[in-house]
Amino acid sequence: MQSIAPTAPTPAITAGNQSAKNRWRWLIPSFLDVFFACFMLWAFLAAPGGWQGLLRDADTGYHIRVGQWILQNHTAPIHNPFSFAAPELRWYAFEWLSQVGFAALFGWAGLKAVVLFSGVVLGITFTIVLRHAMWRGANALVSVALVLAAGSAATLHFHARPHIFTMLLLAISAWIIARDRARHTPLLWILPALAVVWANLHGGFAFFLVLAALLVVGCAIEGRFNDVRRYAGLLILSTAAITINPYGFRLPLHVFEAARAKWMLSLVDEFKAPDFRSESHLAFMVLLFLSLAVALPLLRKNQVTEVLWILFLGYSSLISVRHITAFAIVCVPIIAAEWTLLLAEWKPARPLQDAFSASADKFAHVSIWPAVFVCGIALAGGIAWPTDFDREDFPVAIAAAAPQPLLDQTRLFTTDQWANYLIFKNPNRRVFLDSQHQMYGEKILTDALGMMSGRPDWRELLDHYRIEVVLCPHGVALASLLEREGGWRKVMADDQATLFARSTLDADAGSNASAEFAHR
Repeated sequence: MQSIAPTAPTPAITAGNQSAKNRWRWLIPSFLDVFFACFMLWAFLAAPGGWQGLLRDADTGYHIRVGQWILQNHTAPIHNPFSFAAPELRWYAFEWLSQVGFAALFGWAGLKAVVLFSGVVLGITFTIVLRHAMWRGANALVSVALVLAAGSAATLHFHARPHIFTMLLLAISAWIIARDRARHTPLLWILPALAVVWANLHGGFAFFLVLAALLVVGCAIEGRFNDVRRYAGLLILSTAAITINPYGFRLPLHVFEAARAKWMLSLVDEFKAPDFRSESHLAFMVLLFLSLAVALPLLRKNQVTEVLWILFLGYSSLISVRHITAFAIVCVPIIAAEWTLLLAEWKPARPLQDAFSASADKFAHVSIWPAVFVCGIALAGGIAWPTDFDREDFPVAIAAAAPQPLLDQTRLFTTDQWANYLIFKNPNRRVFLDSQHQMYGEKILTDALGMMSGRPDWRELLDHYRIEVVLCPHGVALASLLEREGGWRKVMADDQATLFARSTLDADAGSNASAEFAHR
């Protein structure tokens, strides 16, 4: 009896089956889709603070109001519209495009739209970091572990603020450059166009320029002189591109000047060095050690640029915690690929390595389901969306109950974060200073800290700046001093803050409001 062997499919049929498979691929969830959904659940939906956690920083409210000012006036401000400390100072809304975007989102659906959009940007950013790592050949399990560690290290900057765009654009730029280093692609020349947008979104474009400069130096050391010319052209075009903004070349000069200001490192918390006590700082420490461990293998493969990036970003992060996110986003794909190779030499890990090996079929595509997931979050009931900032962190009660003339028609001094919140509640208020520290300079910021800490000349400073109302957190020296100062009276207080006003202001309004607030 003659046996009939199965007939092999013809190339046309195989191609047709593959084409049909590709047509329906957008309906098939991928590994990246699952990671995106899990990241959103971990970072926001199941996190202790929920979506409210993205509003731990009142800069969000400040940026919304600046964006509204720009939309109303159809121009970028050149003086601070909310502060009386130094009205003559040149001021730069160097995040104007982000601020307009946040203002538009807020006008559309309030703080819900702002935090949901910010969360999605963060989720996309770390999904790109994961895909970049696996494109480099990193094991999926190793990649996920390191990307989650990067997310943990970056949580200190999980805020609805313009820096989320720097995080996203850094992830995109690092991957495009890595692809071009492997094989030249026209995609590289998208980066100068991205630099134009970046320069109007956030000052973090400076990181990209430094990384591009290190890329040129690294290629020269590697002996890749054709690449030196290519990436020098990229650097020149990108440098020219960042001058396309409302302030021209003055904006990048201002950003670089602020980045070099030593007084910022000592006076502003987010510019200070990590203390390695919090979970995010410990995650950064682990990533830093892992990156230093692969420096020698990278040098042996003549990948000098990657080592320069690791050293520069690691050093920057050790100086200032605000740079940890850049280190995590740029360096984790490099670390993941190198540690995959190191672990491959360990025999007990090989079965696990094979099971989670990077494969285009398993990991490359993205389906429609992340968009469906985000829409589901937006429309689902039972989610606690923020309608205001957290009353445990900000003077929500006093801002609502205080006599409005005291807050709206006076020269008010408070902390930078509380000033941001008060600006958010009423953009017509004038505060001493807000969180845009680089605009004010060392003297004004030092004077603000001196008044709040009760420096010997605190009275002279209050008089010099003609401050009429003070909102003090409990426990600061100024609150105790004003309690005993004859020229000041307590208007109201709760378990978080005390509102003081000069005795020359309307006493009746203050006393009536204080009685009503106490009754509540």
